[in-house]
Amino acid sequence: MRILVCECKQEVSSFNPALGGYDDFVIRGGEEFLSYHRPLRLEEGGALSVFDSNPELIVVPGYSARPITSSGTLADADFSRLTTEFIASPSGSCRNPLLTLPSGSRTSSIFSIPVS
Repeated sequence: MRILVCECKQEVSSFNPALGGYDDFVIRGGEEFLSYHRPLRLEEGGALSVFDSNPELIVVPGYSARPITSSGTLADADFSRLTTEFIASPSGSCRNPLLTLPSGSRTSSIFSIPVS
């Protein structure tokens, strides 16, 4: 069985007047994404350690957008760029993608997913 692993995180401080932008993210994909996360004790690294321990599973690396800072909402053009890149990556070809929102919220003026 193949498992697609992706991440897209954004830390939003809604009181911050500065718009977030594309340059506020580290973008990774392919083996670089997996190599970065495997040794880390974060949710992606934990999932990868479980998947890697099962010889019947094949991990497929997807798109990764990881924030390097907190900002206000994401500028619309930069949100569109991130979503366009995600859809163009192997992540976007997944028929039944799983969206996980572990903390915070993802928001721009054109899109918002609050998480409690």
